[in-house]
Amino acid sequence: MRFLKSDQLKIQVLKHVQDNKWHSYYEIQQSLGINYNSLKKHMDFLESLGLVELSLVSPDESSTGKGSYRTKITDAGKILIKKLSK
Repeated sequence: MRFLKSDQLKIQVLKHVQDNKWHSYYEIQQSLGINYNSLKKHMDFLESLGLVELSLVSPDESSTGKGSYRTKITDAGKILIKKLSK
């Protein structure tokens, strides 16, 4: 199956978070080499499909004192990754 570059990136993001742990946007950006705005758009899309869960970390909870986002895969996201791996 052939995918657009943007679709391939979304798949990379899902594979990166498939361990069911929370991942910061910063960590994902560093690992995949993409900028924040691009990642945010992809994550919003994946969330709208129910493939990831997003959480806002308040400035009080953050080690940097700035609000940030984190994400983890959903069961639907895990199923999709399994299907794509076949």
